[in-house]
Amino acid sequence: MIPKLLKELEIAKEGDINDLKGLEINFLVPNCLEIITPCLLTAETIDKLLYAIYNKLNYFFDYLDYRVVIRETVAVDKNRIKEYFSFICATPFLWKDKRDLVFFCEQKELLESFTWRRNIVYLPFSDPATLNHWKPKLISLKKILEKLGLPDIRFAPQPKEKNIAKNDLGNNVTNKKDKKSSFNLSNSPSVNNKKNLNKTSLLQE
Repeated sequence: MIPKLLKELEIAKEGDINDLKGLEINFLVPNCLEIITPCLLTAETIDKLLYAIYNKLNYFFDYLDYRVVIRETVAVDKNRIKEYFSFICATPFLWKDKRDLVFFCEQKELLESFTWRRNIVYLPFSDPATLNHWKPKLISLKKILEKLGLPDIRFAPQPKEKNIAKNDLGNNVTNKKDKKSSFNLSNSPSVNNKKNLNKTSLLQE
């Protein structure tokens, strides 16, 4: 059932209704907007939805604690992640610090040429200095992905081809080496948690 709120936001047009079937929107005290969807929304759909909300709230959107909750666990492929990266980089109001947005816009090619394996984005560099420079920026990107319903995405430097081949032998299982080299948020606070994000837990070397 399309919520009444969607019509109030002027997005429940005939062309949009099919994309939004089964969507629920709940306002939680004091300023939380929860968007519940049966499956992962396309980047185009989440774009329409969030822009409609933003156009209604304008700068008050900055004070809104929104989150997308997906009922069913879904497999995410590389093309879908690339679409989300493109949407995030094209949507300034998603970013708390606009300097992070500028950084990723300048590095857009790297966000299009990554290797994707089992929820890990392998970025095409391995230099420790470059990794340290990217780390705080990736924390910001990771927070946005969590809010959009993708909390399990992790980032890591590009491993050697031998390691990639070895990783492929374990279907849908992330081995210990993956976990050590990736920006892992499995033990960090979720979007619902009010505690500060522990940055050091994101990269276990």
